[in-house]
Amino acid sequence: MFPIETRNEPDRLTANIAHNGAYAGIGAAFDRLAAIANARNLWPQVRGMVGVYMDDPDSVPESKLRSHAGLVLAEGAPMPYDLAAINLPGGQIAVMHYKGPYAGLREAQRHLYGVWLPRSADEPRDVPPYAIYLNTPRDT
Repeated sequence: MFPIETRNEPDRLTANIAHNGAYAGIGAAFDRLAAIANARNLWPQVRGMVGVYMDDPDSVPESKLRSHAGLVLAEGAPMPYDLAAINLPGGQIAVMHYKGPYAGLREAQRHLYGVWLPRSADEPRDVPPYAIYLNTPRDT
């Protein structure tokens, strides 16, 4: 249903803005983050954009969900003083490729955790799930 593979991934240092509330509302945090990146000419040091999702939306009330909109920084890039640093540790990672509307992400996540993971021989680490965005949500 959803293509999933395990592979080794590098550590990723991310510069973040926190978002609290419905995960669907994280776009406003990404807008603020992009404005900071534009104002400070950070884009040459950015290697991607990520969303870090701290809570299970099936277990935590929507108003209490915690997430972060982040920029993956190039190795050695300085951390902007007013953004929160989150290191996403590398190693063996389950990678699911999802293509479709944002409204379908929850179903994809349920498949990853509720179907694929129990059938695999893998054990989850204590690392929050994150999404690496491969496109620009404004036009795709």
